[in-house]
Amino acid sequence: MLLRLKPKIWRMVTIGIMTVVAAYFLYRLRNVLWLFIVAIVLAYILDPIVNFLQGFRIPRLWAIIIIYLIGFFLLYILALYFFPLLLKQLNVFVETIPHYTEQIQQKIADFNKDYQRFNVPEVVRKAVDRSVKTFEARLVNWTETLVKSTVAAVPQVLSLILAPILSFYFLQDMENIKSKLASWIPESWKKEIMPLWKEIDLILTSFIRGHLIVACFVGIATAIGLALLNVDFPILLGIIAGLADLIPYFGPILGALPAVALALLQSVQLAVYVALLMFFIQQLESNVLTPKILGNSVGLHPLFIIFALLAGGELYGILGMLFAVPVAAVLKVIFVYLFQRIYHFSGEK
Repeated sequence: MLLRLKPKIWRMVTIGIMTVVAAYFLYRLRNVLWLFIVAIVLAYILDPIVNFLQGFRIPRLWAIIIIYLIGFFLLYILALYFFPLLLKQLNVFVETIPHYTEQIQQKIADFNKDYQRFNVPEVVRKAVDRSVKTFEARLVNWTETLVKSTVAAVPQVLSLILAPILSFYFLQDMENIKSKLASWIPESWKKEIMPLWKEIDLILTSFIRGHLIVACFVGIATAIGLALLNVDFPILLGIIAGLADLIPYFGPILGALPAVALALLQSVQLAVYVALLMFFIQQLESNVLTPKILGNSVGLHPLFIIFALLAGGELYGILGMLFAVPVAAVLKVIFVYLFQRIYHFSGEK
């Protein structure tokens, strides 16, 4: 009996060693691996569009070329009109940070002056003073960190130029890649794994593509609305609002805060208008667009989504919050599958 188990044990040990070595290898190449991940995600997003064009009897290679030509044309328009405005606003923003800091400090000083008129116990007064000074220091540090992070991210953003090139090859060989991955699955497992993968694929595709569409709408609508209200840096604030909208529940608040805060430095009335604008956009997004485009794509209870967001934010910050919901949805599908299998197995027994 022991001799019969030995080949299985050696096979398990070999697979375990290969898995550890592969994980260590990928960890060592993590700075390069993220570029391939971006390329795979891009190919994953574009693949249904390629399949749609193939439905019109267009060869796959030409369908990919058509999509890339349209994408390059849109990038050209953005580079011609959008990016110069964005860079200009970034430069002005960096130059005006000291001015905004002075305004914040002046408002804090005015608050302290008004605050001194009230007969407040000395202990409470000192506690409030410490809180105000701590908030001021954190705000200045956060601003400096934001600027440094933006500058440091430029080389990584430039390296993303390689992502569409890699994605082109992934798209071209998508069917071969799928077939190759499927061939690695034992025949006895395919009947169970393939339906599981289709369910995961449906959740990921509907969530990723749907949220990207909704986030683009929020970003564009925010930028246009802020520009009409003559708020400073509307494009930059629109991008922030669009990216933040990818985070369910908390995202709209995180995206609206910078716009309201900058408007508040201009005038209280403008801040009220901006708050109403952001509220209107989010109501339109949550009550009209999201139900139409996404529906109940992830199938998770709101309490579970909030827990996943908090857990992702605690572990990996903003990036963790961005990926928390799709990861939680995939884990739910896997756990439900395992539970059903265990229950079915125990029922047979």
